[in-house]
Amino acid sequence: MPIQSLNTGYSALTAAQIGLDTTSNNIANANTEGFTRQRVEQGQLRARDIQVGQVGQGTSIKDITRARDAFLDERVRSASAQTSAFETNAELLSRAESLLAEPDYGVTSALDDLWSGFEDLALDPSDQGRRTAVKNQLDVITTRLNSISTGMDDLVTDSSSRVGTSLISINDTIAKIAQLNEAVGRSAATGTTPNDLLDSRDLLIDSLVNDIGATVTYTNNGHVRVSLNGLSLVDGITARQLDWNSTTQELTHENGLTLRVGGTIGGLQKFILDDAPQILSQLDDLTTDLVAALNTKHAAGFSDSGVAGTNLLDFNPTDPAGTVFVALASTADFALAAVDGTPFPIHNGDNALSLSQLRNDLTAAGATSSLLDAARGLVSEVGSRTSAALAQATAQADLRLAAELSRSSAHGVNLDEEMIELIRYQRAYEAAARIITAADQALDTLINRTGIVGR
Repeated sequence: MPIQSLNTGYSALTAAQIGLDTTSNNIANANTEGFTRQRVEQGQLRARDIQVGQVGQGTSIKDITRARDAFLDERVRSASAQTSAFETNAELLSRAESLLAEPDYGVTSALDDLWSGFEDLALDPSDQGRRTAVKNQLDVITTRLNSISTGMDDLVTDSSSRVGTSLISINDTIAKIAQLNEAVGRSAATGTTPNDLLDSRDLLIDSLVNDIGATVTYTNNGHVRVSLNGLSLVDGITARQLDWNSTTQELTHENGLTLRVGGTIGGLQKFILDDAPQILSQLDDLTTDLVAALNTKHAAGFSDSGVAGTNLLDFNPTDPAGTVFVALASTADFALAAVDGTPFPIHNGDNALSLSQLRNDLTAAGATSSLLDAARGLVSEVGSRTSAALAQATAQADLRLAAELSRSSAHGVNLDEEMIELIRYQRAYEAAARIITAADQALDTLINRTGIVGR
């Protein structure tokens, strides 16, 4: 019957129109961040019986789906979280390495200059210029130790501040994901697929995983569950917050448990809790060994006036590198003469020579290395950490790029493909319109031209 053909043509016209609309939307959002290419899913309407079998009654739109692959999402998110962690950690370690100012203005060069200064002074201990030069070199090395320690403390404080500031945004993202879960769930209950809401939620999840390395699972009711180290951050419409204590340097879940995370925050945590304390510990050990060695040697000598040597350097034991200072009041207090039981002429520089021999004496790291070797070891340790973090960041960045390209190829809009789809739906629309025209002409013949013979 022509009427049935009209219905069939109308279903085809509607499907083609929705296809055109969907394709147009894809093209319009080709450069929209987080947009996922959409496709129209069609299905046959139930056929009707006729005498010789069945005939179709047209098409219906089952759904408009996103070209989304959860596996590709997981690959991108995992690579992104690891890349961010390594890049953040490498950035901070690079800044720590720059504080050491090697090779020209670091501790090793200052130590080398100090030992050379004592060697020169041993040649002529009465030379006031040489005495002043050594005292200045002591000032230089203490200033450099102070500067490195203060710089490391500032890096930790800055990193801690970054964690606190980032958590404001992270907690907001967690809350928004829970809100979108609620909205998506309402749409799912009505049988519709809210593609725009799903895209928005996935974009937020990408950001959250990049920041903290969370784990995402999808539920049957359209919700996502976001967890961190097994602890829930988003469960349905419930959001749980994170907190950062800048005093204790602890990241805690809403339930009070302390967390170590991944992503950018994980990179900051690693520097704050692992790298910085170990670097500062080595720096403090070097300072303690240096002060002990210098003061012990200096105490064994006598000044020009016969007074036993006093401390050259001193510090606060709670923060050796940060507080070390030159304790020698004046160059006249240098105890450069050695003890041999006889009066000493002013030119006796045996103790100055003994002080210069600290260049090679095993007085650091439990008397297993020289002070200069210990300083070089600190520089080498920081450099190795930095190089390793940079190498890992580069490798992970390559993996992330490959994963993003794969996901973009599957999820993104290809304008060439969309142009083909546009033409396909345009032709389908034209053909559907032709069906309606043919059915209309058939009805016109049936209604207006049938049964008029003999009138």
